[in-house]
Amino acid sequence: SIYSCVAAMSLVEQIRSLHSDLERHILRISDELQHKAPTKKQSIHQDHRINHNLAQIQTNAHNLLTLHQDPHHALKSEINALASKYDLNDTIHLFEKEIRNVQMRLSTNSETQGSAGGGTLHERTEQRRFDLPFYERIQLEQQILERRQLMPSFTSEERYGKYVDLNENYMEYLQLRKIHHQQKTNHQEAAKDTSPSPSVKQEPQEEHDTHPGNAPTSNDTTTTTTPSITQITDYTSYLKYFNRFHEIDVHNKDNDYLQYLKGLHNYFIDFFKRTQPLSDIQDIMQKTEKKFEHDWKENLVIGWEKFLEEQHKQQGNAHNQPNAQKKKKARRGRKRKRPSVDTYHEIALLEVKINRMVEMIAEEIEATQNYLQKKQTLTWEELQAEVQRDEELEDAIPQEEKERQQREKADESSKSSHSFGSDRSMPVWLYKRRGLNIEYVCEICGNYSYWGPVSFRRHFQEWRHQHGMKCLRVPNTKHFDGITSIKEALELWDQMQNLKQDQEFNAAEEMEMEDDQGNVYDRKTYEDLKKQGLL
Repeated sequence: SIYSCVAAMSLVEQIRSLHSDLERHILRISDELQHKAPTKKQSIHQDHRINHNLAQIQTNAHNLLTLHQDPHHALKSEINALASKYDLNDTIHLFEKEIRNVQMRLSTNSETQGSAGGGTLHERTEQRRFDLPFYERIQLEQQILERRQLMPSFTSEERYGKYVDLNENYMEYLQLRKIHHQQKTNHQEAAKDTSPSPSVKQEPQEEHDTHPGNAPTSNDTTTTTTPSITQITDYTSYLKYFNRFHEIDVHNKDNDYLQYLKGLHNYFIDFFKRTQPLSDIQDIMQKTEKKFEHDWKENLVIGWEKFLEEQHKQQGNAHNQPNAQKKKKARRGRKRKRPSVDTYHEIALLEVKINRMVEMIAEEIEATQNYLQKKQTLTWEELQAEVQRDEELEDAIPQEEKERQQREKADESSKSSHSFGSDRSMPVWLYKRRGLNIEYVCEICGNYSYWGPVSFRRHFQEWRHQHGMKCLRVPNTKHFDGITSIKEALELWDQMQNLKQDQEFNAAEEMEMEDDQGNVYDRKTYEDLKKQGLL
């Protein structure tokens, strides 16, 4: 019970500890929700951490409720003892008993500290949890959950929940003989429908039929095929059509087919719990089952309409049939060895549940199809390079954590002594006086950092800034000193170009001409008057 696991602690201390732990888990969830995970893998891990904290909150709340109800009146007695409602001898006796309990608890902790797997790390994490930055804190929590095997594991095909892995289910599907026999029969019937009848004579094509305008259209020469489960030929086509259960004949759905559906259903449930732990899959399945039961009674389940009609007819005619006919039907049913009505009911329910889960993870299934098509065009080396690149992106450190690490490095360097010569060191006060603890970031230099105003002013004539200006096709002149933004540099260059064009001499508009009498005209007016003979 809750009292035996922490018997060395008083009930008041247990309540205080549980309330503190409850608030700690709430703060963890709040921190998680404030930091959005950048990748799919980190998002799944974040959801599992939140789910673990929610489970701990429920456990602590249940324990607190049990303690506050106080069925044995132990809490009331302890509070009375703390309030000194007993005499002096009882108070001293309780005090000595509490000392013995503390000593026993300390000795027990010292003996089991080395043998408790992960206990030391967990205690240190609990004590210094909120003193650490967020990224380091979740790294410690990640180690604890992985040690307790509470984090999900994915196959190489699933890529941390990006894709689905139905290879085992596809192999089970290939073992369903009745369904494959139905596929062959459907293919043969389709081939007979498309082949020309031998009794009909084909008339010779006339000359005018060869004209482009009389050529047969694509609708006459090709037949359009609708998507069907009978088109499953490989794993890629299986991912497209595996959930079209209504196209399978009901009489071909036997016990082997039921086991196949159970395996498919269990995989989707497990995949959904691993990728979306915060969603209540049990509640979704209960609503789906409730809707299915209603549709089953009303004969609205897709693919099972004829079967349900036959069952209703048999139930209606069962009371009017003689006993001999019932015995014949029973013998015929034993020879065919068909599944019972309950088995068919279970099969239909599994089909509906699987289709509901396929709707919820449709993006992952579609992404798997696209990845398989892309995989066929890549070599083995290219596939390995892509897998390695994806792993590096999934494990990449967030940008805000990189910036925090850079700030910490800058603070550490500012606190220590800073060298400005071969054998001499700069004290901290002089380092700050010269402004070497101030960071200047230049976007033109590729977001490179310069420490101190002297280094910042000097870098405008260094090779890195000159190379950045050359890439922008902007001359590195004095006009651009102090400008670190690419946008501001381009805007200033455009203004200088426009100002230069305005200041250039325009001979057609600004040249002036003088006649013999000393009159001054602009060039255009002078040429017009001269052509008219007025000068």
